[in-house]
Amino acid sequence: MHLESEREKQHLQLILDRVIEELDVDRGNRFAHHSYVPAHIEAQQLGVLSTAATAPQRARHLRRLLHALASISADLETMVAAMLYCAGLQAHRLQDKVPPNVRDSLAGIDELLQDKVWLDSLGSSFSDLDDSNARILREFVFSASQDPRAVVMHLVDVLVQLKNIHEVPLFQQHIFALECLQLYSPVAHSLGVGKVMWELEDLAFRVLFPSSYKSVEEWHRQIWRESSKQLETAREEFMHHLLCHQPLLSLVEGYTITSRTKNLFSTFKKMLRSNKRKEEILDVVAMRVIVRLRPDLREDASAQARACKIVYEQAVALWGAENEWPGRTKDYVSVPKGNGYQSIHTTITHPTGFTFEVQVRSEEMHMRAEHGDAGHGLYKGGGTQRDSVLRFASAIQAENIACISVQKLKW
Repeated sequence: MHLESEREKQHLQLILDRVIEELDVDRGNRFAHHSYVPAHIEAQQLGVLSTAATAPQRARHLRRLLHALASISADLETMVAAMLYCAGLQAHRLQDKVPPNVRDSLAGIDELLQDKVWLDSLGSSFSDLDDSNARILREFVFSASQDPRAVVMHLVDVLVQLKNIHEVPLFQQHIFALECLQLYSPVAHSLGVGKVMWELEDLAFRVLFPSSYKSVEEWHRQIWRESSKQLETAREEFMHHLLCHQPLLSLVEGYTITSRTKNLFSTFKKMLRSNKRKEEILDVVAMRVIVRLRPDLREDASAQARACKIVYEQAVALWGAENEWPGRTKDYVSVPKGNGYQSIHTTITHPTGFTFEVQVRSEEMHMRAEHGDAGHGLYKGGGTQRDSVLRFASAIQAENIACISVQKLKW
């Protein structure tokens, strides 16, 4: 249920008030100063639950879960479901405490809760969570879950647990971390919830391979210290170059340039698969240029391809063809991947000496790649039932839950 009307919000707020009453919350103790609470939930309406009647660890977990859900703009129904779940309450217990016209919203929350409880038992479905069994479970998630928000809520819940895994014995840490890598991280990627996926992978990596994690982490920090200012300068000079390029003005309305370092576990996997030393991984630092075409051209595939090609050519022209790495250019715009993924990739050494990857795609290509039709997660997230994955990704996009956790620079 996507919250559109004020009436729906009022209904859910009434349910939230009843949940807080059920939890016996000290109503003077509130989230008062946290900017992460979504705009549609006023801070004073989400009790902190530090004095709740439930066990202290449940209240602590709920606080963490609400914080994490808010960071990906989860809707109010999901917030209410999280409160009920952590308190061990069932939605039907509130039926007599809310007006009849509010009970439809309660039914939706109840369905979300049922899916969440089912997902809790997923990891224990097989005693041996090898690649084959993990693949079966991932497909089962996509085909059997009724509400995609329950899957996202579960992934966030898993992430919260993983962040606080030091609270359980070491052998349980290893079991849970392996479960995250085999099952939950691929599901998160298939659904386009990149922020959750990257954190799951890196935290599980730290638990399972602490020495390798420390080595890669220290190297990443060094790379970022050395390149962050240079990359910022490169972004600024490239943006200025693009805005001055006349042929693009007839096609393009604007650009978004983002930067990132490859997440730690991705670097580790690439080293193992390619038998490379970490210094040989050339896409640790990357710049992504998202091209926003003029409104009348946004659905024009040829205009999108033309604009991306020109932007790529301007990157090479600005920094010099001699600084582009041979064999590293991949034009997935002209020849899309089998799953529809489109982007132009190349690797460039800046005249100042640091090497980075450049990715160029249109805004439409980017949205499809991250959230929908291109199914970018199908080849990285391990999903093979395309229709099921895309149905989930589209539903999550419609609910405005999925997000891209990159720092954006907009001009």
